[in-house]
Amino acid sequence: MEQEVVSQTTLETMHEQLRALTQLQGLSRKLNASLSLDQTLDAVIDAAITICRTDRAAISYFDEAGELILIRHRGLSAQYVENRRLSRREPSLIALVEKGLPGIVEDVEELAGISPNYEYWKAEGVRSIVTLPLVSEGAVFGVLGAGSREVRRYSEVEIDAMTILATEAGAAITNARLFEKLKEANRAKDEFLATLSHELRTPLTPIMGWVNVLKDLKKLDPLLAEGLEVIERNAKQQAVLINDLLDLTRIISGKIELFREATDLVSIAKAAAEQIRPQAGDRSIEVATDLPPIAVTCDLDPLRIQQVITNLLGNALKFTPEGGRIELRLHGNERGEGNALLEVIDNGLGIEPAFLPHIFERFTQAHGSLDRRYGGLGLGLAITRSLVEMHGGRISAESAGIGLGSSFRVTLPVGMPAPLTETAGNRETSLSSKNDESPDDLGLRLLVIEDSQDARNVMELILSTYGCDVETASNASDGIKLAVEHKPHIIISDIGMPGLDGYEFIRRIRATPGLENTPAIALTGYAREEDREFALEAGYDAHLAKPADLPRLLSLIRRLTKGE
Repeated sequence: MEQEVVSQTTLETMHEQLRALTQLQGLSRKLNASLSLDQTLDAVIDAAITICRTDRAAISYFDEAGELILIRHRGLSAQYVENRRLSRREPSLIALVEKGLPGIVEDVEELAGISPNYEYWKAEGVRSIVTLPLVSEGAVFGVLGAGSREVRRYSEVEIDAMTILATEAGAAITNARLFEKLKEANRAKDEFLATLSHELRTPLTPIMGWVNVLKDLKKLDPLLAEGLEVIERNAKQQAVLINDLLDLTRIISGKIELFREATDLVSIAKAAAEQIRPQAGDRSIEVATDLPPIAVTCDLDPLRIQQVITNLLGNALKFTPEGGRIELRLHGNERGEGNALLEVIDNGLGIEPAFLPHIFERFTQAHGSLDRRYGGLGLGLAITRSLVEMHGGRISAESAGIGLGSSFRVTLPVGMPAPLTETAGNRETSLSSKNDESPDDLGLRLLVIEDSQDARNVMELILSTYGCDVETASNASDGIKLAVEHKPHIIISDIGMPGLDGYEFIRRIRATPGLENTPAIALTGYAREEDREFALEAGYDAHLAKPADLPRLLSLIRRLTKGE
């Protein structure tokens, strides 16, 4: 009989151990599968309740004053949560805090007259408590606790399992908290970069706007014309540097998204060559092309591939002396098989053999930081390589040495193109695109909301010259009033503004009777891909990054007002 009792006890212990082990294994899988702090806390609470066979558990952190702050709980009343006050000197926690040992109270009546929380525990129906330290780098930072409605003695198996649970939980919670801090730091960095983009791009809008206005004058003094060319060239270079910085951060964080569509590489190569010809002509540099007479269609992101080709041509232009030659070649299989080969060849400065292996590294330039003859940030080729590789392609560079020119080769897979997506179709056209169509004969009423007075004034001037009746506002609230009063054919709005931002502005416009379908363009310095998505989701029909190319803006106005 005694042997049967022992065997029964042993069997129950084994079942208890198996249950605890199963729970701990399940917890390990959950903790390994996620760095989410919320999911980690929930998994630990679930495991504690199962191991201790109770219906309530809690996780708390110590604050700087030594008070326990309840972070996550299950089965506790709102009144208890509000009134509970635990500190490091709480009798049930002293051993836990000072020695890192479990705190076990088999009957809370033992704490009558000793613990200030006795009455709260009693009112909550808690009769027994087990608490364990949560430790990070040798220091107790919190407590894992479970409570029962019954006076009970917690078994060795339960205490051992809870100890293992608390150890795993301490490490997992620490990692999850660090991950949350890292995400928060990344969010702060992204917000900073977005703000930086806005602040750097906004001044370029009036600069480029006035350049366009003055260049349209019939009679222009030669010296003034030369000055305008210098201003325009440097403003565009500033925009390129801003784009490079933002592209690099997006690439590093994996936030660049390709919008693939059926694209003719020949057309893109022609557009890229035409884009640099004016600059090349200023220095008597020949830009030659060797392109197939028929289309070479690939499944790729046209804007990003044009960026690749433009970067390579711009790099060649930078390092080719006056009177030099640049050639753009394209070899492709018109049957949609194999790879397309792009080559950019110049007879310029060339590349030192020792530097050639590092040519595509970030922030790397062949010349030292004090040698600024060629400018730039050392990002263009690094970005180019990343964009090529994102398309499944390869890029390489060759040079026989200094003074012997260089060649860059890009291979891109030629495959069956994917269908055009709605998102891709809504994207902005290339910076180099030209469209002579303008809204000059449409008699449009335009509303421009822009907090920068300089940008607002020049936009009003430019759009007025194209036959538009332009109303302007310096903030969203005034913009809403003007929209209701004048019923514009199209709205152009900034995003970052004092008071209501551009997102809330368009939401209110879309909720205003009579304005629900008014076309709206977000013209903003917030130029990240996610900024474009935010703008479209908020209710804008299009997103343009400052400083917008004038032909692009005019073409977009015409397309939206014609319902195209």
